[in-house]
Amino acid sequence: TGLKEISARLFISRAHLIRLFKEQKGITPYQFILSEKIKVAKALLSSTELSVKSIADKLCFADEHYFSHLFKQKTGLSPLKYKAKKRGK
Repeated sequence: TGLKEISARLFISRAHLIRLFKEQKGITPYQFILSEKIKVAKALLSSTELSVKSIADKLCFADEHYFSHLFKQKTGLSPLKYKAKKRGK
């Protein structure tokens, strides 16, 4: 379900929905979803043997390079370095 569908169900514009969300959460819906995806990625990297590509696919990123770029931007570490650090390697 996208913002367009949600806003239609609530009978408000997409822009108004984004504005209301940001007022409540302090971030946009996109930023919130991205933050949640990074949390899940961290958990998967820490607790599974899934590849970076598999995690990117599972979390619906366009490709593993885009995922890796965003992950590093948000955490300061590449997914592989994060995985190694969490596993004590």
